[in-house]
Amino acid sequence: MTKNETNSNGPSILAKGCRRCRLSKCLEAGMKVNGMPEAAPAPEAAPAITDPELEKNSLFAAVIYTVLTTAVTSPNLMVDYLVEAKQELFSSAFAKMPGIDFTSLPEKIYFLRCLLSLCPVQTHEFSVFMQISICQIQLQWLSKEDKFLLKLMQYEAMSNLNKSNLTDNRVNELKELSQNLLNVFFVNLSLISFSLKFGYGEVEVIVKFCVF
Repeated sequence: MTKNETNSNGPSILAKGCRRCRLSKCLEAGMKVNGMPEAAPAPEAAPAITDPELEKNSLFAAVIYTVLTTAVTSPNLMVDYLVEAKQELFSSAFAKMPGIDFTSLPEKIYFLRCLLSLCPVQTHEFSVFMQISICQIQLQWLSKEDKFLLKLMQYEAMSNLNKSNLTDNRVNELKELSQNLLNVFFVNLSLISFSLKFGYGEVEVIVKFCVF
């Protein structure tokens, strides 16, 4: 069919020019003639974390976050732990702890993990570290009298701390790390996000919490 020819129904409404020529140009441009175009390959799934240290820190951060959250929301469980060494604080926390997706951690757990990556806690030290953290947590919303009573219980529990053969030096390091961790736990995350948006790196933001 030539350029000026028409079919029985009138001029073509698709385009001008010879259909064969148009087909040739389409084939040259890569048009497929054997069905629909091939689907683009599916994006690869995010790689699983294989670094044992990162995995350990992610797990520790999740446990710390869940236990501290439970202590804040159920202070009676914290008191039972401090005074009578009851374990319901931990069992209640673990029951609430969701499965951990190491590739997509909630913000606070992510920042706690960053701190633990900078200042590692070894597996055999973790129970001592958790005891220290519970003995140092402060509940600002309590009355003045209740704050004083809680402080006495925490002081007593810290005095009876089972150091698990850790040196006094290392226990003091864990106390300092615990305080920094509690600062991260209670901090307003919008401040961290604000700093990150203006160019601070992950490590720089966390280091600000490590320095008193």
